[in-house]
Amino acid sequence: MWKNVIAWLIWLIGVSALYLFANNAGTLIVLLLSALIPVLLATAAELSAKHIAAELEFPEAANKDASISGILKVTNNGILPLQRAEYRIVCENRFTGEKTENVVLVFCKSKSCVETAVRLCSKYCGVIDITDAGARVKDTFGLISRKVKGFEQKSICVAPRCFDLEIALIEDINVITDS
Repeated sequence: MWKNVIAWLIWLIGVSALYLFANNAGTLIVLLLSALIPVLLATAAELSAKHIAAELEFPEAANKDASISGILKVTNNGILPLQRAEYRIVCENRFTGEKTENVVLVFCKSKSCVETAVRLCSKYCGVIDITDAGARVKDTFGLISRKVKGFEQKSICVAPRCFDLEIALIEDINVITDS
């Protein structure tokens, strides 16, 4: 984020110098647009962040080494579009301590709902806790970032690979069989 702010300030200094040396209407318009558009987009991102809600849906059980598919639903109830939302999804296996982190980027129109597919896979069996490590809303240029409420924690039970049970009955010669 700080890189984007510094780059924007360097851009403003360059455009200001261009306006000082050229001093015409075209450079003035470029200077005003360079200053106003990022500020307006940052304000719109701040306002749209107040009206979003997220929900994560995963099955309650899965098999080991199988891909587990889930859906991240982001609902925007505001009149401004959601420019960019970033959800950090952390999956931790309680049994082995294995941790993975996925970053999901979401864009959403005003008064709409977006569903994004989320996939995870576990090499080991156990209970996997899926938590939100930080949900943030950012503006288009990445100048501001605001923390928003994420989704509730989910748990998935990953079962070990099981084999089919095969029963073979062997007749003993000492057993009397009926005819």
